[in-house]
Amino acid sequence: RINGNTIAIVANDIAEAEAVRAAITTTAGVVADITEIAVPAMALLKDGNNLGSAKDLKPIDIKKFPKHKKGKNILKYEYKGRPTKAYWDQKTKAWWAEDRANHGGVQYKVFEPSGNNYLEWIYDADEFGRKIIGKHKGKVGLIVKIIGYIN
Repeated sequence: RINGNTIAIVANDIAEAEAVRAAITTTAGVVADITEIAVPAMALLKDGNNLGSAKDLKPIDIKKFPKHKKGKNILKYEYKGRPTKAYWDQKTKAWWAEDRANHGGVQYKVFEPSGNNYLEWIYDADEFGRKIIGKHKGKVGLIVKIIGYIN
């Protein structure tokens, strides 16, 4: 937030986000607060303890997420009348689906379980699994109905 206004900046790591905050503070003469930092879900990192740099990031493949402990790591849900697959990610504890429209750099839709037969959208992610902050989300696809599991 800058002077009460929210802006979204995509940074590759925490150090880069801090550098951007410092540059905005110095240049604009205002204090810029970082309110949220997106972390790669399954980025391949040098040492596993930090986010590394952009060159360390590899595109994720949700179809290769490790199997869910109950064996149900793929489900189908209905989106605009068509069945769509979502894949369980143990690290984020969320269901990931490929985005069909790819607007605004979105590669994946990320959902959490909502009740017994529904998923609720929680955020969009880019090809590296990084949360996209500040992107508008319309009403379509906020809650989707699960139509079955694939083992």
